Amino acid sequence: IFIPPATQTEAVTTSWDWGYVTTSGVPTCEYFHDTFARANWINFAQAPGNMWRSELSTDPNNPGGVSEVIFKTDDLWESNPRDRRNFNVVSYDFNTNSSEPVLETRYTYLHYREFSTGDSVCRRCSLTWGANATGQVYFAFWGGSRAVSLRTTTTAAGIVVSCITTSVCVTPKKDEENICFHGDSKVLLESGETKAMRDVKLGESVQVSSFDGSLSFSPVVFIPHRPNEREAMFVTLTTKKGRSIRMTSGHLVMATTTCQKGDSSLIRAEDVATGTCLVGAEGLEAVVSAVFGTAKGVYTLVTGHTDGLLVVDGIQASSFGKSHTAVNMFYHIHRALYFSGFHWLHQSSLFISFNEMLGDVAALIVDLLESLSAGRYI
Repeated sequence: IFIPPATQTEAVTTSWDWGYVTTSGVPTCEYFHDTFARANWINFAQAPGNMWRSELSTDPNNPGGVSEVIFKTDDLWESNPRDRRNFNVVSYDFNTNSSEPVLETRYTYLHYREFSTGDSVCRRCSLTWGANATGQVYFAFWGGSRAVSLRTTTTAAGIVVSCITTSVCVTPKKDEENICFHGDSKVLLESGETKAMRDVKLGESVQVSSFDGSLSFSPVVFIPHRPNEREAMFVTLTTKKGRSIRMTSGHLVMATTTCQKGDSSLIRAEDVATGTCLVGAEGLEAVVSAVFGTAKGVYTLVTGHTDGLLVVDGIQASSFGKSHTAVNMFYHIHRALYFSGFHWLHQSSLFISFNEMLGDVAALIVDLLESLSAGRYI
């Protein structure tokens, strides 16, 4: 995939209270090593939100390619809105050993996004050091709502840190192979029982919705994923009423940015910002937070209802991700087989594997079309 280099703006310099770090429990002990130095990324912001960072790279514009510019799932932190002194830290040791008296430079991208406002603070930082430099470098997001900024410092001589504002805001790595709900997501059965999606059986009737907003029950005609512990990046959307729904970033949920009845559409979970309203079984519900995090177990259900919409954890959503219309049409085949008496086929491991293979091919085609329409090259 070709993506042009990001446009950078002028450099930003900041100063901060280093004493706060030394008295707050951050590991600031002396670092003794002849050929290594340590970089620390810290979530210190008082405004609740998510912090992400990219790996150190030699390329300032496109470090490691697109798949690595976007964060790996284990490089994610969540600040705690109930504890303003709460922080998270991740450290990485890098080799400074060199027999040549030359300077080396590495780059890292950092992004902080507030829960309440959706505001993002994005920086690109460089570390430059001489041969055998040692010590510690700290990158920390700091500040309250609408005032979060990046603070940096170093405890060692021979290491220089510089940060600039960037239009590249790194976000969690998208796992487009697994576009699903979490296995613990709840659905309502026609019997009145609430059941985790991982436990739903073929033929059980679950609550579904239509594009006209009406609710009904429909039998599960296909379960695309066998019991699994696949790890994926999930987005947990929480509403003002305290209801939460957890799905992968590319999954589609019924929502409206205007919070007006009748103005809803299917949008990707990763694009849902605070203030957006989700369409619930009991009406519109405003989103108060969107939190990213990794978890295991990806599931979805395909029902006999031709609109392809489910009610999950009380929220209306698609059974699918990416292109709802195209994928839903594909599953008309499964609906026809089920209602023609071939439901036994849908429990076959061979059939499920074949379905997954077809799904992968379809996903590649959709990715290609999306990339071309966005002016990118593959």
